[in-house]
Parts: sequence; structure tokens; C-alpha cells
Amino acid sequence: MELLVIEDLLWLTFISRENRFTVKVKLDSGDEVLAHLKDTAKLKDYLIPGNKLLGKLSPSKSRKTQLDIWAGLNRSTGELILINSWVHPTLASEILRREGYIILKREVKLPKSRSRFDLLVKNSKGTQLVEVKGCTLYRGEYALFPDALTQRGRRHVRELTELVRRGERARLLFLAFSGRVKYLTVNEEIDPELRRMLREFLRVGGEISAYTLPLELNISGDRISLKIKSFA
Repeated sequence: MELLVIEDLLWLTFISRENRFTVKVKLDSGDEVLAHLKDTAKLKDYLIPGNKLLGKLSPSKSRKTQLDIWAGLNRSTGELILINSWVHPTLASEILRREGYIILKREVKLPKSRSRFDLLVKNSKGTQLVEVKGCTLYRGEYALFPDALTQRGRRHVRELTELVRRGERARLLFLAFSGRVKYLTVNEEIDPELRRMLREFLRVGGEISAYTLPLELNISGDRISLKIKSFA
């Protein structure tokens, strides 16, 4: 069973990253266009000149970029990997529903906080604040997080830890998109402080969970789609 199906995708060839959210790509026609990249990770295993990406035309005609990037070939694993963090809360919501949670709210702003958190959910134990993190860096059977130093990620963990200390429930939910992954680990070479912070989060009673959501490519004639399959 799939969690999400993305249809009407196009093969694109990566040329360059113009800024944090914009990449230049080449269409099969040879035309070079700009596309919206909804992922702020470094993505060094994907954004390589000549590498293949999958994108989709946006229905909006007012945007400067008419394509959204959805996935890319990972040079380390050879797999298609989701590189669109915009959809992470949607996937996490479906996972949590299947675990018996009710989704109360998305994009949750806490009083006196600079951060917004992805989900507020509820089950028989009460409400819980959930922050979703996606993995894009893979080495063998390991998903590593993060792929770059993340002050925003640290701030999320710090604020969630304080929330748990005050008696609230909080959870970090990690998503990996490689079918080879068996383990999740902190990328200590990039951010050793984050490992210490996550240990403290667990020590005070915070929850961490991780799920693998491999992608399945389907090609029928000139139609390309991706299925994000059920979690494990």
C-alpha cells in the first residue's frame, strides 16, 4: 500500500543550483529552465551537473518557476530519493493516523517561540507536538542526519526538550527514502552537538521514531509517476 502517488513527472537534467530554492535544469527538449527546489539540505549526492532529477509542472501560471523538483538519483546508492521536504508533514500525518493519532493542527506556533513545528496530534495518552525531519544522506545501510550544519534543527530540539521538561509530550519523527536503510544515525562529522542534544531530549522523556519510505518508479508510455510506499 502506498502513502502517496506523484503523477505526471518529467525527467530533468541538473545544471546548477542558482540559490537555496532554485535550480537550473534541462528538459528533454534541450531547453534550460528554472525549477523550485523545496528542500534546503545541501543535497551533494543529487545536485551534480548531468544528474537526473524528477520534476512536475506547477498548476500556477504566476510563479517564476513552473516546475517543482520531487526526486533525484542518489550517486551513492543509485536509488531515486525524495528531495522535497514540503511533503514530509503530509507523509508523517498518514503514518500517525495509521498509529491511531488524530491530527489536530499543522504548522504549530508555540508562545514565545521563534519556531513552527509540523504537527500537533492526539491519542489516548493526550496531545503531542511532532517535528518531522527527512534524511537525504545515505551510506550503506545508514541514513545520516543532517547533511549540513542546521541551526534550525538544533533550535527545534532545544525547544522540544524544554517542552518535555515542562511535562508536555514531544516527538521527533525521521523519514528515510532509501530501501536499503536499516539504521538512522546522527552525522557527527557535520554536527556533533546535535547528537548530545538528542540524547538529552531522550533522557528527559522525548520520543524519537524513524520510518523507511522507499520510492517506486512507474513508467507507462510517456507517463512517469512515483509511489511512496507504506512505511516500515
